[in-house]
Amino acid sequence: MIEVDQLSYNQVRRSSGWINRSGRAYVLLAGTDSHAWLQGMASNDVKRIENGASVIAACFLNPTGHILSEAALVNISSSTFLPGLILIDMPIASMPAIMDHLNRFIITEDVELTDVSDKVSFLSVQGPESESLLEKIDLPSSAICIPSDHTGSGGFDIYLPADQLKSTETIFTNISCRISSVIWNLLRVEAGKPEYGYELDETVIPLEAGLGSSHISFSKGCYIGQEVIARIHSRGHINRELTGFDFGSQDGLSPKEKVFEMDEGREVGRITSVVMDSPAADGHAIGLGYLRNTYRIPGLKLRIGETDRVAQVSEIPFYHKPSS
Repeated sequence: MIEVDQLSYNQVRRSSGWINRSGRAYVLLAGTDSHAWLQGMASNDVKRIENGASVIAACFLNPTGHILSEAALVNISSSTFLPGLILIDMPIASMPAIMDHLNRFIITEDVELTDVSDKVSFLSVQGPESESLLEKIDLPSSAICIPSDHTGSGGFDIYLPADQLKSTETIFTNISCRISSVIWNLLRVEAGKPEYGYELDETVIPLEAGLGSSHISFSKGCYIGQEVIARIHSRGHINRELTGFDFGSQDGLSPKEKVFEMDEGREVGRITSVVMDSPAADGHAIGLGYLRNTYRIPGLKLRIGETDRVAQVSEIPFYHKPSS
């Protein structure tokens, strides 16, 4: 890591830092049937938003329970710059397919979906002193500020009008450290946080990615993919799960490599993310991936691809907050 990146890493772990995450997609949901309609589409309980929750995490699934997209469902009923009820914050890569998916299920309901990606900006402040940092900043009155932990160190997400982004960034730059995308990825891997395009896609069921407690309601009514999720939950078993890997001092690693038994050579999983020089792992290269449950034994050594490189199974998260 270059020096400035090391500084931003330390700031997040010890104090606070910020990043511009505006490269996501934002869809406005409006209409009198919005809450009831979205309840049948999203994996989490939208009634929590209707009852005043500021945000819930959710997934949009296909009928077989696989992830089309993860999303944050943000309560904007009292927003002064977004005229609607819910803001759907999702990865930009998944937006076209999700818009098509959602629009197919609007029949007679009073529901309107509007792409407002050019009107919304998104900053995230992360670190144990994030709240203290925000107390020093005069955010725009229209900003929506929500507790959200993407790094294992706590923090807040801030949605604001796009035309107020530059002035707000200037304020943050003057009193805090900006997090680079490289360090952001390192922080979230250390925290064991799956991300769309790496750990999350249409080959993955939310329970495999450890999203059961954060993105799924097991008590709400029907939604697309619910039958599969409920069956797996009642069975209490999945064949593979998100897992950590410690690669030691090896380099030249890349995501999407397969992992095998050391001796017999059976394929038992795959790597999805790799980051180098993790302070939480004594400077080792680490990663995330999926592994058959019978091999999820901390310390177990596996072979990477058709090589003699080794991946050691690790528990996640790699990073743990210091005890107070």
